[in-house]
Amino acid sequence: MCNMNSMEMIDCVRCGAAMPKLRLTKFGYDFCVNCSTERPKVGISVTLGSGDNTANTIQVITSEQYDSLKKQEELNKKVKFGDAES
Repeated sequence: MCNMNSMEMIDCVRCGAAMPKLRLTKFGYDFCVNCSTERPKVGISVTLGSGDNTANTIQVITSEQYDSLKKQEELNKKVKFGDAES
């Protein structure tokens, strides 16, 4: 595990803040995490199959996909329990 205090730091080309040089040399990013436009990913638990033939896995999805999934789940609950809007 790396200790942030012992890491070589460089300046972010966008904001000038200190960032690990490893971010540039290993991953090719010349800007810091705070300047990134990428949103976090989300992991959801998925169960496949039924009965005695089931398997569990984790699906990694974007934040946008997760928001859409949660919205659809809420709509499904409303339909199931008769609270859906016409």
